[in-house]
Amino acid sequence: MEFLRLVHDYAAGNDTADRNALEASFTRARGNVLFYRGRNGDLHDLRRRLHLLHREELERADASAGPQGSDLQYHLPAFSSSLTIHLSVRALHRGKIAAFNLFWFLTLILGAIFLIGTGREWHRLIYGEGLTISTNLFGTTYYSLVGLHAFHVSAGLLGLGIVMVLSIAARVKQQDADRVEVFSLYWHFVDAVWIVVFTVVYIVGR
Repeated sequence: MEFLRLVHDYAAGNDTADRNALEASFTRARGNVLFYRGRNGDLHDLRRRLHLLHREELERADASAGPQGSDLQYHLPAFSSSLTIHLSVRALHRGKIAAFNLFWFLTLILGAIFLIGTGREWHRLIYGEGLTISTNLFGTTYYSLVGLHAFHVSAGLLGLGIVMVLSIAARVKQQDADRVEVFSLYWHFVDAVWIVVFTVVYIVGR
């Protein structure tokens, strides 16, 4: 305010206006402007640095969040179950009911291990690492593909369980081998789909 008053007096030709006071006031005003410009530049630089640090932290979180190698042990049974169900159907075609029951039961166990492993993996990712379906693109892809596959595995386990109960009740005979084989094709299809999901999520997605 003092600077503006001195400028007004000096411009009006007021003799009371002190030229030295005017120059001193101008110098102080220019110094204040330069000071605040410098502070503003510092704040802008600070904001930029914080933004970069935040982005790097998110990138590190995205890289670390996801299925780990320790989770893969639960998915190996999915590949093995195709072999056991094939051996089971072959045994039924040959009339070996005991062998059929054994391999069919192993298929059921392997499928259950896979499903339990998927649930444990989801629990760790959601509650341990904060990765949800809306976190990022990987989370959306992961939960959509793995969740859809897990649903089909659950349906397959239900079918395996029904056939197992019927077999224990001596309701499955050698003549039923063709019908049982048709169901086994569904399980092979689920396993084949898992190969694609595994490649997309655990190899390409990482």
